[in-house]
Amino acid sequence: MARRRALSQDIIIDEQYNALSLESQNIYVRMLAISDDCGVVPATPYTLNKLLNTPPQLCERITELLQEIVQHGLGSIINHAGRQFFVFKPSAFSHHQAHFLNKRTKSEYLRIPVTMFQRLVSVNQLDDRQLDLLPSSDDSDGFQEIPGNSSGSGDAKAESRQQNVDGRKQKADSEPVPASLDDVVQLFADRGYIGGRQQAEKFWNHYNAIGWVQGKSRAPIRDWRAAAANWNSNNKEWGTGGTAVGRPAGAPRQVKMHTCTCGWTGPESDQYRHLDTCPRVDRTGAGVAALMTAVDQLANRMTMPDGGGNKK
Repeated sequence: MARRRALSQDIIIDEQYNALSLESQNIYVRMLAISDDCGVVPATPYTLNKLLNTPPQLCERITELLQEIVQHGLGSIINHAGRQFFVFKPSAFSHHQAHFLNKRTKSEYLRIPVTMFQRLVSVNQLDDRQLDLLPSSDDSDGFQEIPGNSSGSGDAKAESRQQNVDGRKQKADSEPVPASLDDVVQLFADRGYIGGRQQAEKFWNHYNAIGWVQGKSRAPIRDWRAAAANWNSNNKEWGTGGTAVGRPAGAPRQVKMHTCTCGWTGPESDQYRHLDTCPRVDRTGAGVAALMTAVDQLANRMTMPDGGGNKK
């Protein structure tokens, strides 16, 4: 329920309000100040006088003044749980306030949710109930909520907790971390990812070792299934000679191999080192010259952008 309300200047020129006696205007403004967020005020004389701190000269006339307000179309009297309540006419309740609270969840005085309040009011035939009973946040006529104006309620908190539970159920397929390696293997199998179980184990071992984070910022992974999809996409690009910006995390580098006539096999980058000890190399003067020529050709080849053996 709002702890403070600000009156709008519209109340000064409102015909229905100005048609009231000064005493009724006094009571009307006081009721605006102590009404709940649905525009409800207890209407029993004793309770209303206590809440309004009614001036002594008006206490005995409170019922009469309340009826005058009702007769001028500014509100209605409804019955609930054996008690009477005054309900402001919705249009008047909103237009007579400079700031209007839209996050209403229940009537504090009636102790019922907003939806039940709507049904109760419709049964009691409140004026313009069908058009402007409880304006939504999308149709607030320009009113703004005063920050901190709502004290909150148990119903709102319970509803919020339920929404959180529903949200977690809807995001069951977006878990940040898989429960076990078996879940990863099953996902790779179900989606037909490249490498099957082997890649699933690499994916699991890699991210499990680094704490399920990704990127240079080491941001926590929000959805491991999406990370697995990216892993498989990178595997496809590198496995088919694609031009991926980077190889899959944990995937081996693609190294060109070289086999010498002596039977030695190793990375092409180590070929020149092998020539120093290769038994098939002629180490005479002519052999050394041929060796240097071969080393120069190899060096040129490794520095070419296209990996070719000739300069362009």
